[in-house]
Amino acid sequence: MASIATTSDRRGFLSAGIALAAAAPVAAAVNIYGPGLRAQWDAAMRDCIKAKAEADAQNYLNGSGDALVKAEGVLLDMPAPDLRAVEWKLRWCRTFSEDMILEASDFDIILADIARLAGGNA
Repeated sequence: MASIATTSDRRGFLSAGIALAAAAPVAAAVNIYGPGLRAQWDAAMRDCIKAKAEADAQNYLNGSGDALVKAEGVLLDMPAPDLRAVEWKLRWCRTFSEDMILEASDFDIILADIARLAGGNA
């Protein structure tokens, strides 16, 4: 996973991610990876939202953003249960692409998600 160079952009991105996560679920989303992946993703997103709120409350001081970085990493490394999760990952990459170096492995995870969700063997 790529590392985040700044925390200021993270605030805006996570706000968008929270809005995306809070939106109504996609109709007939199919979880072809495993029966518990959706619940795992939702739990990881809740952890990310909580970490963001805590970091915001402390203005990202005294290492308060560390839990947020870890929570984002969990989501990025986890297989996406649906296309909304893929969208979250792509938006994360787009937001931080200006402030950090994204590696091929960051995109390999997302490409594997897309192939799996499209019925491929990734």
